[in-house]
Amino acid sequence: MQFELTEFLFKKTEMAETRVDELMQLWAASQVQDNRSPPFLNHDVLQEQIDNISLSHVNWNSFSITYTGPLPLQNTPKWMTTEYEVWYRNPREVIHNILSNPDFESEFDYKPFQEFKDGKREWSDFMSGNWAWKQAVSASYFNIYHCMLIHV
Repeated sequence: MQFELTEFLFKKTEMAETRVDELMQLWAASQVQDNRSPPFLNHDVLQEQIDNISLSHVNWNSFSITYTGPLPLQNTPKWMTTEYEVWYRNPREVIHNILSNPDFESEFDYKPFQEFKDGKREWSDFMSGNWAWKQAVSASYFNIYHCMLIHV
């Protein structure tokens, strides 16, 4: 239930934090008689749950960034003088963990494909698109050509 609700709030509807808080308050009010509580107290608890998802020990990293361009002589916007902290996990390690997770075995396509129905091309996701197909085809041609050069 928590996973499905998190996916709905965070991914499908991209609900604002204040709206998540409002929804959880309404949910809690509707459960008072049954002495039950909502899946999440508020958006902070929801985000904490997301952050605590195990990624096979892929650590969080961070760096700070600031604007370094020219500043106006007056009325400098706050964003130009603020230091921002960026948090991330190594994308390569995250993708490796996703690909090695058996829970996702039949959930997405690993290779490009073209699908036709009644003679018409159908697109369903990223891997059915032209860009992915062209990358695979051009990579295949490169590999074949490269192998021919080596063996000549």
